[in-house]
Amino acid sequence: PRGIAVNGYVLINGEKMSKSKGNFIPILFALEKHSADSLRFVLAMNSFSGTEDINVEYSRIEKIEEMLNDWLNFVKENYNKGIEAERYIDKWFENVLRKALKEVEESYEKLDYRSVINKWFEIENQFKWYKQRAINVSRKIVNEYIKTRSIIVYPIVPSLISKIFEIIKEKIEWPEIKEVDEKIVRSEEYVKRLLEDLKEVIRLSRKEKISEIKII
Repeated sequence: PRGIAVNGYVLINGEKMSKSKGNFIPILFALEKHSADSLRFVLAMNSFSGTEDINVEYSRIEKIEEMLNDWLNFVKENYNKGIEAERYIDKWFENVLRKALKEVEESYEKLDYRSVINKWFEIENQFKWYKQRAINVSRKIVNEYIKTRSIIVYPIVPSLISKIFEIIKEKIEWPEIKEVDEKIVRSEEYVKRLLEDLKEVIRLSRKEKISEIKII
């Protein structure tokens, strides 16, 4: 064998599965109530490559189904929408997506599916920051965001992603990972931290009216 995998107990909603508790869930029964994609997402979200107990949060499956459906609707409503632009903030988010692809590829090599799911959520948060900074989003960047965020979970939720790539009329293939400009990525992180610091200064100085802050 090329390797041996060892894991602890598989827990359901924080409790060890057992016949006496009746908290085990047969796969066929689960598939009658939920989609295969949502079940695969739950398992991936709670997987762990080490020897710790795996806690399958089956109670969250309905929220996950709703979330996956929201992503499908987002794609339908936003693909090919936006302005023609190539600004600093567009380059920043483009590099964020490149870095995410690189990290996800490494996670798949290690069979670390939970890290893939975490990156899927992280990219969404970074897109929210991008929208806040860009005001008018770039069509090119929105399309890149949709393709990247979809392709990274294709091995986990293949039915949903196949449907999405049919909608956007793109071929499903793992993209070539381009070089990441770490300087641009770090510079925007600096802007984020600076903004957080300024908000904290204002919060702590409520009694005094601040008219100006000098950044050195």
